[in-house]
Amino acid sequence: MHIRQTFIWLLLLLAYSSIHAQIPKEAINPKETVSATYTFDTEEELADWLVEGEGKASIENGKLILEPLYFPLMDSLMKAGVISEDNIMEEYNPYLYTAMKAKYGKDIARYFLRGKEEATFTGGHFNIWNRKIKTAGNFAIEFDFTPLSPAPLHMVLFCASGLKEESIFAPSLPARYGLGEELMYDMKTYRLSFFHQSRRKANLRRAPGKVMIAQGTDVVTSNSSLSSGRLAYNQPLPGGKNRRNHTLSD
Repeated sequence: MHIRQTFIWLLLLLAYSSIHAQIPKEAINPKETVSATYTFDTEEELADWLVEGEGKASIENGKLILEPLYFPLMDSLMKAGVISEDNIMEEYNPYLYTAMKAKYGKDIARYFLRGKEEATFTGGHFNIWNRKIKTAGNFAIEFDFTPLSPAPLHMVLFCASGLKEESIFAPSLPARYGLGEELMYDMKTYRLSFFHQSRRKANLRRAPGKVMIAQGTDVVTSNSSLSSGRLAYNQPLPGGKNRRNHTLSD
């Protein structure tokens, strides 16, 4: 993973995946400031990353492996034909809720979305933050992504802060448990969603909320249902203006 001046965050749902980056030195523009290049060769690199929610991260053969804790359960249900591979909440939620209720007891309440209507269980997902690199005005993110399960969806978040511009790691912020709603409404950020086989589009949205900024080809699903791809995001901000351009390339 080759990162130039950015905060990066990954949201993993029911699938698990590997993140891989081996950027040759000659490919790096000498005029650019390289904030971090992750080769995932040693376990020590995991110290730069923070997992929130129901997931785990490990390093294997030069790759960062990201796996939801309940993926083995979901995988067995998909293979048995009990649930589909489409990551449909109404299908998997009863099984996921039962498993998490057995683990957390009354604390399962923190995994419910509470609105005007009946509370909805939204647990079982996780986020992984890079806590070393801060966002600058101009930056690029590049990484290779390989899904290790056919179930969608994945996201990359960047330019993240609290609603009052504080650090996302500020102790004054509410605790987070890997819920999408925490990231959509409790902070300011941009998110790029990808690896959605039926949609085959990558969506760029701004939070708070779900403001659509741009849409492009999902390079991971553009050629086959279970493929690999290199994802890149470039953000120039001339004169401090909030103008954003994004590219996705193989």
